[in-house]
Amino acid sequence: MTMNLLKIAAGVTTLAELNERFEARGIYDPELGFVVPVFTRNVPRQKDELLDGGSIYWIIKGHIQLRSEIIDLSEGEDDEGRRYCQISVSPKLQMVVPTKRRGFQGWRYLKENDAPPDVTVEAGNIGDQDVEMAAELKELGLL
Repeated sequence: MTMNLLKIAAGVTTLAELNERFEARGIYDPELGFVVPVFTRNVPRQKDELLDGGSIYWIIKGHIQLRSEIIDLSEGEDDEGRRYCQISVSPKLQMVVPTKRRGFQGWRYLKENDAPPDVTVEAGNIGDQDVEMAAELKELGLL
């Protein structure tokens, strides 16, 4: 069964900002290709389920708005001996139906059945105001 992660895009207020971060932080891995590393302190215990088609669903301004496919997970230690987990994700961000979600620290699991569906929109044809409006319409049961 595929499992996903929920993560807050800390300090990000727009979809464009997260995209810019992805472009700036992307690296080329000889085995995986171009990926964006996402670091967490704790290693997910459901690694196999995450690697079976899982994604990180990004929360921006209190709404799940985007997802990026998980490609690999690896553990490591920094120079001070602290353990970390590097989650390598695809640089392609996929918009999802905006879904309200409260904040939290770190990450949370998100079951495949609970994940918001993808939105198919022509590139550059949707802005942050449209996302907020869609979230409000969904809360009212109109979307």
